[in-house]
Amino acid sequence: MRFAANFLKIVVYIIFKIAYTENIKTEIVMNIYTRQIAALLNIDLETARRVQDEMECNDFDFSEATDRQFKREAKLCYETITA
Repeated sequence: MRFAANFLKIVVYIIFKIAYTENIKTEIVMNIYTRQIAALLNIDLETARRVQDEMECNDFDFSEATDRQFKREAKLCYETITA
């Protein structure tokens, strides 16, 4: 019984550790894109985050997009949230 309890604790720890690490990786990447959007559109980071959220709602693939696609989508989403 003790083995099963310890095993369960280890499994739960590993699951939370993986989830936490993935969350940090995602946040770091998203901060990079947020800063790129802010620089591109000359806006504050809060507005850039809203633009990024809109891009995510449009299923924009940040990792596969070219610079041109990224700029076009960011500008389109900025127009959408400011309209």
